[in-house]
Amino acid sequence: MAYINLSPPASSLIDSIRNIGYTFESAVADIVDNSLSYRSKNIDISVQMEDEICILISDDGTGMTYDQLMHAMALGGKGPSDERSKEDLGRFGLGLKLASFSQAKQLTVITKTYGDKNWFAIKWDLDHVIKSNKWEAEELSNKQILDFLVKHNLLNSLSGTHVYWSSCDRITQNFKNNNDFASYINQISFDLRTKLSLIFHKYLDEITLRINNERVKPMDPFCLKGGLNLSHSTIKFNELFNINNSEISVNGYLLPHISRMGGIERERQISIDADHTSSQGIYVYRLNRLISYGGWHGLLRKGEANKLARVEISINNDLDALWQLDVKKSSAILPISIRSRLKDLVRGLSLSSHNVFVGRKKLKKTSINSIWQRIYNNETNTISYEIDRTHPVIKNFIDKLEDKSNRINDLLYILEATLPVDLISNDLIIDNKSFSPPDALLSQKILDLASLVSSAGVSYSVFRETVFACGLFTNDLSILEKIVSQNKHLFKL
Repeated sequence: MAYINLSPPASSLIDSIRNIGYTFESAVADIVDNSLSYRSKNIDISVQMEDEICILISDDGTGMTYDQLMHAMALGGKGPSDERSKEDLGRFGLGLKLASFSQAKQLTVITKTYGDKNWFAIKWDLDHVIKSNKWEAEELSNKQILDFLVKHNLLNSLSGTHVYWSSCDRITQNFKNNNDFASYINQISFDLRTKLSLIFHKYLDEITLRINNERVKPMDPFCLKGGLNLSHSTIKFNELFNINNSEISVNGYLLPHISRMGGIERERQISIDADHTSSQGIYVYRLNRLISYGGWHGLLRKGEANKLARVEISINNDLDALWQLDVKKSSAILPISIRSRLKDLVRGLSLSSHNVFVGRKKLKKTSINSIWQRIYNNETNTISYEIDRTHPVIKNFIDKLEDKSNRINDLLYILEATLPVDLISNDLIIDNKSFSPPDALLSQKILDLASLVSSAGVSYSVFRETVFACGLFTNDLSILEKIVSQNKHLFKL
């Protein structure tokens, strides 16, 4: 039997491996995995603007010896079937290189173990690989290393690893306008912070992760954190599966109804962009690192009625083949061995989520122009009052103050939660009591209201209909019509 050498040329393979499917966020997350595997307690990510955009990811972990660095920088230095530590977040031995190459043409890694006098560094330059058609990298001299450490204020590091991306052609995207480019950098930094706060949320109470010197705070996708005065999720099930002597933990959570979460800021801690519908589903963790989220793996359909349902699945790193974990560690496939039981659990959770919405019904308004919406809760047999955020007056205020919309929504929630229903009820049954202002103050009160509402861009017709709908000013509608019409000139529409 004869064998022939079919090793692929470096120059033709490089474009293929650069397009394996990493996003900027997943590429950075792969580097952070390495830092955690090397027991780092502080990880700093810097999106820098020098002559070009550069990314520096530094940690204070155990670092690598020269031989370990050589092994780490070789393509496929450690395969998926190689024996690994139980804490190793790696998988294929390709993450460091493929994640870096997906974003940049140049990858430099500088590392040092504690107690070692010397730093070691290797640099990949893909332009050189293509030109030479060889998989060869540059070993940096002591002077080159020292210059780099001084430039980036890293000279005092006792141990750790610094990963540096330059010639970031996939990130830069050839922006010509500096203002647009600056906005783009701010946006990708914000998106990165958001994604990492979710992917590593189980680590972020124990380690410090910073992006451009700002600490990344952990998200709370299962709504378990927060003060005692806030509502939390209900745990609907907790099961353990044992496959090949490895445990798989499965927990089912039912989030509280949105009205009880505590406002938009907390909602953003539970779901990215506070989008609970997109964030529903199964969350798969490998060694407490989030692999995939937001979807039901074919067990359910995404829908409004299921948006309060979330399932947490935790696995170790010895079942990667069973879960068909991909090289980017961003997707996994449910094993057939647990799929049937998981489907039963998920359906029960879906029913609980559905019942929350069925149990809460919006009662018909006495007037379609009323700002207040009455909500009947079938489970508790209670009625609550919420401000209708779709009402033109409220919506215009929120839209006009877009940069402060989170605070506006929080304020509305506080007003709803503290509405003194008992006092209102008591006042209504007392004789000779009225909520309407005296005639002498009626004109001034409506003038003040008209001035405020018109400044928000609301039309006169909406203002008029809202005043008449609330029933708080006077029972004599002819007098009310006359006073309201006197303020028509304040409105543009």
